[in-house]
Amino acid sequence: MKKFLSALLLCFTSLFSLAQAKPDLLSVKLDGKSVNKNSSITLEMSSLTSITFKVRFENNGDDSPANSNGISMSFPNFTDYKHKGYVDRGSGTSRDMDYHEYFGDEAGGGSGDAEWVMVEFEDNNDWDGIDSWIDPFNEGNDAEVIVTPNNYGKFRITYRCAMANASGWGGEIVYDPTSGVRDAIDIYAYYLDIYIIKPNSAPNKPYREDPYDNEKNVSVNLSELDWKCTDPDDGDDVDYKVYFEAEDTSPDKKIGEPSGSSLSLSSYLPLKYDTEYYW
Repeated sequence: MKKFLSALLLCFTSLFSLAQAKPDLLSVKLDGKSVNKNSSITLEMSSLTSITFKVRFENNGDDSPANSNGISMSFPNFTDYKHKGYVDRGSGTSRDMDYHEYFGDEAGGGSGDAEWVMVEFEDNNDWDGIDSWIDPFNEGNDAEVIVTPNNYGKFRITYRCAMANASGWGGEIVYDPTSGVRDAIDIYAYYLDIYIIKPNSAPNKPYREDPYDNEKNVSVNLSELDWKCTDPDDGDDVDYKVYFEAEDTSPDKKIGEPSGSSLSLSSYLPLKYDTEYYW
């Protein structure tokens, strides 16, 4: 009898310990690929195009009532109301998750004023947890956004989950994470930093300026070779390899590697009369 009562007491104690919801992060994905929480990644983009960001949280505690829980994401680069147009709900979102976008005083909770654009997904059913031995299966929910960055360089996304233990947001709320960076309404959140860079393009093909192609009667005391070249990537340094040879249409004798668009021929003067040179 004592053993039976002890077992019952242990059972009730276990149930009591689940008297609150417990959100836990399960996965983070960028464009379908798993990434770590609180991490950074580099993306090459020739132009700013949309990316897909998805997180999954599950409830490892008691049930959280309908529309009294949510997965939130914030975008520190989106600092204007019009930037709400740069983010949208993704098709990978769980079907029972309602979607909302906020900026400024549209937001509630936390500081009550969203400094950046934020979105929230709310389960319109109870977010099921492991609330008893009768219902031991917890629920996981996906929140996915399609977002178009508005700048090259660092683009941050913060994300978190909140679950109320009673209907409405006025009671006790449990968060994941409980430390870290702050989101748009000053609540702790995880983050992903995406460093967006342009792919490096090859320089355009140089063209000979002096002497120009097939130029005749060039001085045997020609002091230097000059050419022009442009690069699609502003600010990139361009280095050259110059090949120069007499009577060879495919010169393979390298005479210099200048960083500018000219090269002295002083070491090769005077040139020979009645001779074709190629470079």
